[in-house]
Amino acid sequence: MWFVITIKSPVKFYNPDGNPIDVDGVEWTNEIVNEKNDVAIRIASNEAFIKDHQQAMDILSKTQIKGFKTKIEARDFGKTLPNGKWKYLKIISKG
Repeated sequence: MWFVITIKSPVKFYNPDGNPIDVDGVEWTNEIVNEKNDVAIRIASNEAFIKDHQQAMDILSKTQIKGFKTKIEARDFGKTLPNGKWKYLKIISKG
């Protein structure tokens, strides 16, 4: 599912009215450590990313935040925003 979010931190999701909304409960991080076979792999970024996609999808499904099935649909929505400063966020759900 594709979402349209603000560029600056704290990250906010755009609702269908084009207003940026802070969604409580979505966990953001700049680092993930994945341990496999006694080897720790650290992934870090200057930009925050979602820590748990399924948890984020569960929370977003209970809000007025609109997700889009395709990036093209998200782009078309983003073009309607008044300030023109937004970016895409793809969240992959297991459900």
